[in-house]
Amino acid sequence: MAVMSPPVKDGQYYFEHGDCTFLVEQVLFKLPRFALCQDANSMFADMFAVAKDDDDLAPIPLDDSAEDFRALCWAMFARPTEMYKMLAKPGDIDVQMYLRVLDIAHKYQLLEYEAWAWMMARHASDAVPARLKIAAEDELEHTLMLAVRCQDSAPELLELVESTWLARIIDGSLPHSRALTAGELYGRRKFQGEIYWNLRTRLTRGPQIASPKLGFSAFNLTDTQLNRLLLGHALLSHCMRTAADRPYLVPRLSDCHDHKPCQTFWDKSIPYPTHIGDRNWIYGGQNALEKTLPDSPFYRYELECVGSHLRSMASESNEIPDDLASYFLGPDPSSP
Repeated sequence: MAVMSPPVKDGQYYFEHGDCTFLVEQVLFKLPRFALCQDANSMFADMFAVAKDDDDLAPIPLDDSAEDFRALCWAMFARPTEMYKMLAKPGDIDVQMYLRVLDIAHKYQLLEYEAWAWMMARHASDAVPARLKIAAEDELEHTLMLAVRCQDSAPELLELVESTWLARIIDGSLPHSRALTAGELYGRRKFQGEIYWNLRTRLTRGPQIASPKLGFSAFNLTDTQLNRLLLGHALLSHCMRTAADRPYLVPRLSDCHDHKPCQTFWDKSIPYPTHIGDRNWIYGGQNALEKTLPDSPFYRYELECVGSHLRSMASESNEIPDDLASYFLGPDPSSP
């Protein structure tokens, strides 16, 4: 049986004058409890409030990594010159250090340090996006979990993680399956919908990768993920087919005296969308209308039903609809 080595004192954050000792991965940290209890609502404040006198001599075991706890100590006990360097040259500090502080400060409800960590991470220009662009999938998933937990203190982080991860999937540098699993684990339906949409785009417009022998194994999806992709693909294909098959009636404005030219122009000149969420057809319709009408104020009133309806539709969301995920995942259980 392996014998566990005795604990060792941390080389930087074992203060002899400290009055509380923590054991983290067989590393001892001795700190002044005052620094840990400045936030009266923190877990450390609660911990010491219920501690007995006999507990003062025994190290308090924590389930953090020594590196994470060391990052928290760094934030708490940095010297003035170090603090100045952080502000003067924020890029000199690895942004992962700030994210570590954000993570562990959130865990122990150290709200001031949590807010400070994210402010410093964002102060370092584009350090967070740059880190996410090279992060491995393990780190991306951990950062996604962190972003979900810290939506109040780091509101921009969630969008940064999801958009960067999605961009790396779209450019082919990362696969789909791990991101789908993480999205499901942390309840990110829109993120999952966008990933499935990219898979469907590759299925319908990319090179041929499927065959009766191999099936869709090239996508490297789980059985559940593949079933969701194929179901969503079938539903979307059906909705687009039925939308294109039925006649479209242009709404008639109250001052339109002859609506027939409006409907005729729409039927002949306005293209149908190529896919759910497509808005290019709207701009194509506006261009067709501009080319048809003479460049004169008098003719601006011609086909105004068409122009008005196109403007109305263009003012709506230019993104893939929020309910896109429902085609792949089913109705949102949180929706009424």
